[in-house]
Amino acid sequence: MSEPRTYHNPVQRGFFPDPSVIRVGNDYYMVNSSFQYFPAIPISHSRDMVHWHIIGHAITNPEWLDLSDIRDSHGIWAPDIEYVDGKYYIYVTLRLNADGKRDNNVMRRQLVMVSDRPEGPYSKPVCLEVDDIDPSLFVDDDGSRYMIIAKAAQAVPLTDWQWRVRRRPHGKARASVALKVPIS
Repeated sequence: MSEPRTYHNPVQRGFFPDPSVIRVGNDYYMVNSSFQYFPAIPISHSRDMVHWHIIGHAITNPEWLDLSDIRDSHGIWAPDIEYVDGKYYIYVTLRLNADGKRDNNVMRRQLVMVSDRPEGPYSKPVCLEVDDIDPSLFVDDDGSRYMIIAKAAQAVPLTDWQWRVRRRPHGKARASVALKVPIS
């Protein structure tokens, strides 16, 4: 029997809030919030969950994400990384200022990126107009895909090429956005 190993917290020193970790084979990958800092969404790798090294960022093209007027502690919040059918998906909340200076006065939008490799490069972020927080991907046993999001863990159905939120009983639509990144 091997001796117990000890380690000292924090295992990832520095600025790495809101971690999301997945295991693919013998490798672990972690993404973290980056708020108003760029490049956005650091991606780290480990073989033992103790020794971590940054291997990339999910958003490296400044034309894809303008954070120039984002207030302190707004921007990229709580990303989630998933590995499904040979692809890496990152879902994240973009916290806006809600000051009317952008397309609308929404406070939050969800972004989705996909890559064949954990370190990237990742696709241009696709914006999903859902004003909420903490998105993640859930794949059901039958292959159906959902974005799970805050407020009682709502399950928002996703399809191969289009993402829609069904209308509520009183006719109010939550959102309807074309998804230009293939889910499968």
